[in-house]
Amino acid sequence: MTHFTDTVSSLQDANLTVFLGVLKNEFMNLGFDFFADPTIEIVTYSWAVLADGLVTDYPATAASYFRSPCSDMNLNLSYSILPAQPGALVNLAAPGTLAPAGAPAPLLQPSDVVDPPLPPVKAVITADAPAPEAADNTSSASSSNAGNGLLWAAIVALLSLSFLR
Repeated sequence: MTHFTDTVSSLQDANLTVFLGVLKNEFMNLGFDFFADPTIEIVTYSWAVLADGLVTDYPATAASYFRSPCSDMNLNLSYSILPAQPGALVNLAAPGTLAPAGAPAPLLQPSDVVDPPLPPVKAVITADAPAPEAADNTSSASSSNAGNGLLWAAIVALLSLSFLR
């Protein structure tokens, strides 16, 4: 994390609610930009980025943070948990361990994206296709009667077994 963007505030200015996530299990997917501390990640998203909510796979850490007095920055407590500052981890790293800086991509403008027009929609009718055949849904009366007869025989057998006890 080298800097914050104004994406969240732009979305909120457009009257959209912003949820950040999905935060994974803090013991399997550590965010090293947050000093490998899931609580600092939650503080950063809730106080520095000002997101409206968080989506997490394991909400126990978020719930314990928001219930603690450390979560209210307005109390000016000496033990408040502060959000991560952009570039703080980069400043602590040795220069040889950092990735080389890549050239930034140029900003795209709507005029830069040229889409060809879509082809017109045509109904394709082929004369070779056979007409679908109607399914034969009729059944013989004798098979229906046989099924009903077996059903009644099974019911009578079960009732007679229950009366014999």
